Amino acid sequence: MAGKYYVIFLLALLSSCAQVGTITGGPRDESAPKPVEELMEPQNATTNYSGNTFVIPFDEYFQLNNPAQTIRMVPPHATIQAEMKRKTLYLSWDDTLEANTTYAIYLNGTVKDLNEGNDTTLQLVFSTGAVLDTTSYTLAVTDAFSGEPLSDITVALFDPETDRLKSLTRSEKGVAQLNYLTPGDYKILAFEDKNLNLEVEDDERVGFTESGMITVDTNYFDSIPIRTYAPFPKQRYKVKSFIPPATFELESSADIRYYGLKNAKVNGKAASIFTNKTNEVYYVVSPDTLGGNIAEIAITHITDSTDALDTLSYRFRNKEREAPVTIAPTHDIDVAPGDTLKYELYGRAEAWQDSLIEVMNTEDSTIISSYDIVLTDHQLLMVMDDNVKGKVQVSFKAGAIQTPFGNTKAFKEIINLNTEADYGILHIDLSGYTTPIVLEMMKGSKVDKTLVVEDPSEKLKLELLNPGSYSFRVIRDENGNGLWDIGDLSTLKQPERVDTYSKETKVRANWEVEVTLNPTNNE
Repeated sequence: MAGKYYVIFLLALLSSCAQVGTITGGPRDESAPKPVEELMEPQNATTNYSGNTFVIPFDEYFQLNNPAQTIRMVPPHATIQAEMKRKTLYLSWDDTLEANTTYAIYLNGTVKDLNEGNDTTLQLVFSTGAVLDTTSYTLAVTDAFSGEPLSDITVALFDPETDRLKSLTRSEKGVAQLNYLTPGDYKILAFEDKNLNLEVEDDERVGFTESGMITVDTNYFDSIPIRTYAPFPKQRYKVKSFIPPATFELESSADIRYYGLKNAKVNGKAASIFTNKTNEVYYVVSPDTLGGNIAEIAITHITDSTDALDTLSYRFRNKEREAPVTIAPTHDIDVAPGDTLKYELYGRAEAWQDSLIEVMNTEDSTIISSYDIVLTDHQLLMVMDDNVKGKVQVSFKAGAIQTPFGNTKAFKEIINLNTEADYGILHIDLSGYTTPIVLEMMKGSKVDKTLVVEDPSEKLKLELLNPGSYSFRVIRDENGNGLWDIGDLSTLKQPERVDTYSKETKVRANWEVEVTLNPTNNE
């Protein structure tokens, strides 16, 4: 995980309501104060400038907003003082600037109107020599996982020898343009800068080139985007909900596939833990019937560096603690051949009563008995005979399943036991990949199925797929852990690459379809 990357000075740059541009760009909010360009002294883009002041008239009265932090000169060769008189802003400095150098003065939210607080962002440029550096470097800034373009990402260039800031800008709709550059080599960094201090904090999005450098020699648009990633948040758990009579649903601030629970205790006694089918939340089941009005849940969980021990509390209402055990199906209404019906009890199942469980064909009301029941630590599994097809009603009468916390209450549902002809088959050619991948099949914006493919050279055959349109996402799983991994600023390690194939493939019932996912031709 990236540590802090320090720069020479603090710069409050580009708040969420403003954007960097030249003097003609103006603020995003039309009601913010605007400079009267023809009355500026000196004019923007002046050369051979030897003075130490800028006079900027505005079209309305305004207020100054923290000029010591919102005004900066780049390169940082001078400290700027700001003074307001009526509708005019006066900038001045006492330091001596270097000869034959192009300077940019950034005003980020320095000037605000008197009423709504709408602010103005300006970039003022001048040269102390006869030539104004005009070289520009433009690049794309994207989210490393989704590939989506990102706005409001600070992009900064630094001297590779001294780490002094040389130029900066902010991305807009995924594009960042650095202007008025002196040709040469620069360190480059793109980061979120939430607190506007030009330091990459542990909770801020960051991105960089593979070498950490760029070379500026001509006006250039870099077609290879900087792929930024958000670091994993600090691992924190909270009780999301209580499922009567003895189960706690825990929600985590970080992905539990990376950082999970090791063990848990409820009121000092070892509890059982399990996750939901999408590995998003944990369930902690008390070993005993809960008493009193408060439960203490002690958890040991994995962090990025060591194990951590936390204690969570939950205060009960009597009706929660005394509620009966419920049955919650975790399968779909449409059940494929060979699928198991899974009924979550959110607690340990001890036994069941066959006479209180009934499966009925809804077309002729005949009772079906060709199924098997298996109990797990927290589920009742019903394995149907492959010959049973069609629409059936599954009924659990009150008391059908016994648990340490009491018997279950009544539950009834109707499901469809489908045939193979109700589903499609998909053949996927992934031979363009030579290392392990994670394949995600998408329905719309949601992941419908995830497959870890260790050997992409072999064509995949996916059967019993629900009809519909699918798109695909391929994670190049460099470390083979079956997950997407972020980068590391300290070693310039890039986040794992993700290829998005947005063109949809339609799967039809009782049809076979072929698709090729080639990393050199992804859409």
